Amino acid sequence: SIRTERIRAFFNSDLYRRIAVSDAVMKEKQLFVQIGKLHLPETSPLLQSYRGTDGIMIGTVDLLFHEPDGWVLVDYKTDRASHADELSEKYAHQLGLYQKAMELVLNQPVKQTYLYAFSLDEAIEIDTSALDDEI
Repeated sequence: SIRTERIRAFFNSDLYRRIAVSDAVMKEKQLFVQIGKLHLPETSPLLQSYRGTDGIMIGTVDLLFHEPDGWVLVDYKTDRASHADELSEKYAHQLGLYQKAMELVLNQPVKQTYLYAFSLDEAIEIDTSALDDEI
């Protein structure tokens, strides 16, 4: 469960203000994407593990919203954490994979990815650009 003041903080956040004025919002978007189609680099450990198979990535994107210059992906986290780096390290790869999957599904780029940490009342932007060789 999440305390009401944590939910109130989310609705007062800059991220929520962006969501509220966006021209399209998708919630709980289910993903079933073939790993070989994620455009992972040849050096990707995930790609190498599933090479020659029909491996499927299954997941649920909490929220996607659209702004005039592109899509934004948000994943909500209720983990207890003392600082943003702790959550960033734990979930960066997940967001990188979700971003690639949604770009494949939408056939459009996802310009930003965020974790929203309820325990910190904070939107944490995750730079997924450097993750390709680690996923």
